Amino acid sequence: GKHAVFAAINNNNRHIEKIYCLEKTFLESKNKLNGFGAEIVSADFINKKIGPGQPHQGLVALVRSVFLSNINDLDFSKNIDRVIILDQITDPQNIGAIIRSAAAFGITKLILPADNTPEENASIAKAASGCLELIQVAKVTNLKTAIETLKRKEFWIAGLDLDGKDT
Repeated sequence: GKHAVFAAINNNNRHIEKIYCLEKTFLESKNKLNGFGAEIVSADFINKKIGPGQPHQGLVALVRSVFLSNINDLDFSKNIDRVIILDQITDPQNIGAIIRSAAAFGITKLILPADNTPEENASIAKAASGCLELIQVAKVTNLKTAIETLKRKEFWIAGLDLDGKDT
């Protein structure tokens, strides 16, 4: 979709392989797409690229993932970081919606378990509505180790559980 593609264009950490768009979309957004070698294609081409029934608003980008594979790859150089750790969230649209909400609340980092969590994909990007480009995401092997790393970096840790008995 447009929000996700334009946000990716504005993210210096995002490598864009190729942008495909409908002619109408290209004409409407030419100034934002210049310099990225956008290729004008048919709606059938885009539907084949992303799968039938997937919304695209006439614009699709093939990109390299910005998901990091290690908590130490996250940039903690600023003293304003807020981090969310998710566990057992497997639906890409839920992850994208959480990213969108997290960005609205000033969250700068998101940590996910490497196992049982989807890789970065179009569903996450679409649900995040461009906010995927605003938050660093790392997938880690062990959440407990990630929490210990954050503690060493002087983060306060608070855990939430829907079925928790204590407040």
